[in-house]
Amino acid sequence: MRYLELKIDNFLCYKNKQTLTFPEENQLFIIHGKNGSGKSSLLHAFRFCMYGRTKIQGSDEYKPIASLINDANKTKGNWSSTIELKFSDEDINYKIKRKIKNRINKPTSDSDFVIDLEFFQNSKKQTGVTAQESINNILSEEVSKFFLLDMEEVKQLEESLGKESSSNKTKQNIEKAIAISFLKDSTELLEEISDKSFEKMQKNKKLSKKEKQLMDKLEREQSQKLKYSKELAKLEEQLLKTEEKKIEAEKFYLSTVPKQEIVEKRKELVNKKNSLNDSIDLLEKEIKEYFKTSWFFPAEKIINSSFINLNEKLENARDRDAEKQSLKKDIIEKEKEIKDSVCTRCHQHIDDDRVKLLKKELEVSKKKLDGFEKKPTPSVAEIKPTEQAFQNYLEQGNRKIILEKFSQYYDAVGELDAISNQLSSVNEQLEDVKGVDTENAKKQYEKFASMVNSISVDIEDLKSAIIDSDDEIDEIKKEINENQLEGDENFDKEAIIAGGISTILKKSSDLLIEKTVKNVADFAKEVFISLINDPEYYELVIDDGYFTQMRKKGGATIGDKSYGQARIAAISLLSSLSRQSISKAPAVLDTPMAGLDKTHTKNLYDYFQYLSDQTIIFANDAEFIDEEHRPIVENFLSGEATIEVGDADEAKIHTGRIEKYLKED
Repeated sequence: MRYLELKIDNFLCYKNKQTLTFPEENQLFIIHGKNGSGKSSLLHAFRFCMYGRTKIQGSDEYKPIASLINDANKTKGNWSSTIELKFSDEDINYKIKRKIKNRINKPTSDSDFVIDLEFFQNSKKQTGVTAQESINNILSEEVSKFFLLDMEEVKQLEESLGKESSSNKTKQNIEKAIAISFLKDSTELLEEISDKSFEKMQKNKKLSKKEKQLMDKLEREQSQKLKYSKELAKLEEQLLKTEEKKIEAEKFYLSTVPKQEIVEKRKELVNKKNSLNDSIDLLEKEIKEYFKTSWFFPAEKIINSSFINLNEKLENARDRDAEKQSLKKDIIEKEKEIKDSVCTRCHQHIDDDRVKLLKKELEVSKKKLDGFEKKPTPSVAEIKPTEQAFQNYLEQGNRKIILEKFSQYYDAVGELDAISNQLSSVNEQLEDVKGVDTENAKKQYEKFASMVNSISVDIEDLKSAIIDSDDEIDEIKKEINENQLEGDENFDKEAIIAGGISTILKKSSDLLIEKTVKNVADFAKEVFISLINDPEYYELVIDDGYFTQMRKKGGATIGDKSYGQARIAAISLLSSLSRQSISKAPAVLDTPMAGLDKTHTKNLYDYFQYLSDQTIIFANDAEFIDEEHRPIVENFLSGEATIEVGDADEAKIHTGRIEKYLKED
């Protein structure tokens, strides 16, 4: 499959008709554009043209149709938009034409629009539902998520793969892409045909005693398998609901826990405060010792008195400031209690008499605070002693040393004062989470997490039981067939053939599924090694749910991947899915290089020649540096286009790379 041309008119930022033509040779096509120029709008155009809808970035909700119409044209009453996509697949040319038309003059909801669809296969035309079914047969919407990808959605895709759910939609979509779901459905169909053949044999043929015993045994085993299957379906539904409750409980629990950075900031400030207090104590001792050893003892008493007096002033200043802060807090609490008629400490209702008393107390507190404001607390600089205060004594010792010590002391006191203020602010932020039952929220989350684990174990047990039941059913069918072949010339050929084919194809299907999943993992690992900066240290691990993790070679898996590592891992998986997929669709990637370092970016550009037969990427000027990256891609570069931004509502597409439209303002 290869895209040939995209035409858009009055769609998002493209006010007038624009055409994007893709050459039919080489692998890579680059669409250049500044941030906000309209690159993502082109991805929306691909999606909307093919499926009649496109999702809001980072959301499961679809964009309202009215939001897809160019804003400038809407103000002029032009609500019609056309998107046309031409592509080829296996020597057949296709064209999709989707037109948005408004039913009323000023549409607001999706119901105010009608969307016409025309689908051409060479000259053969289809419309409506039939046309959409044909498009889905070529590339279904579920599978397209891995080929029409905004790289900003990588984290969302990865998180969905990390969910331990048998009903994981992302996993199911991957299995559709690589035909596993088709193999599973085919196997179930063959088993159904085989079972019906055996039922027919039981009705139409006079059975021997042994055959009757075997048929009864088969019926019991099939009934048991059916029971297991029904229980499995119930548990999978229960798991889905419980996982949703677990997610909600986890969100609530995390919302009750103070942000880790605030907690760490508090620890840092407390450590600094303790360290400064130690420094101040040491400086006090050094200053006192210097007075004793370097000055005359008669002067010691006067100097110590002066020193104590200064400290008392400092303590008084701190006490006044603390009392002022306490008054402010008290006023806030009283105002809240008066407003809500609820005690902030015990959360009990306050009667009118208590409210009147609180109002009087509030008035007293405000007057007291007003007194503090009129006579502000002196600052450290105002209390700090001057050289003149010690002039009579400085001549007795080394003037430079004592001034340095005092300077260090009061600098430390000033820094301590600033840190105390910061600490007070941090403590207020931590106060916001008080009163919330964090422990109970944690228990609720742990309860649902435990239920999810328990249900998951039960599901795995049932799956194992169904596998065992399948094996037993196959053995019974085999024994029935052998018994018929030995004892009756008029054996039921249809039943025997259906049973044999079912067993063989089931085993073949299981082996093919296992091999396909292994191929996805193996190829993704190879791609990862070719893209990662340090392949000698790290490797990619992919679990049964296609969730990717990084692991140190020969060691344990590491924690959360970095932004760049997550993108490389995602591209590795997508590349492998493209290779294994039954839909050989082009890869269209919006800003795949964002957040990558230079080495990863170069590795990725070099790899684009292998990603798909046709790869279309969107990049800004920081993501494609002409002198660095063109030598890498020039041998497999199919073509280029540049988006020109006139204003927010008028983007234009030009053929080739045009530098003047790429310079950031």
